[in-house]
Amino acid sequence: MRSFLHRLLTGRYGPDHLGIALIILSFILSLLYSILGFTPLLFISYIIFAPVLYRMLSRDIYRRRRENDKFIRYWWPVRTKLGRLLASALNAARYLSKKHKK
Repeated sequence: MRSFLHRLLTGRYGPDHLGIALIILSFILSLLYSILGFTPLLFISYIIFAPVLYRMLSRDIYRRRRENDKFIRYWWPVRTKLGRLLASALNAARYLSKKHKK
């Protein structure tokens, strides 16, 4: 069994930033489904998760790497802006909490 899995997974692409982002999106949609009970959310989460498995098991490493590079090119500026926004919100909350303690 171990050698079968080793042969199966050798030369596969594996996880990357795009795959992890899709997994997180799929998880959030599943969580929303469990809270709201809106069935299409669950189906959308499955539809999003299917390409993740395909990408991780793919042997076309060059194409998967290009897809990931394209994702990163668009995602990093958004992530940077969100990080700055979150940091400024946390700093404002700390400032306000210290102001009320006095």
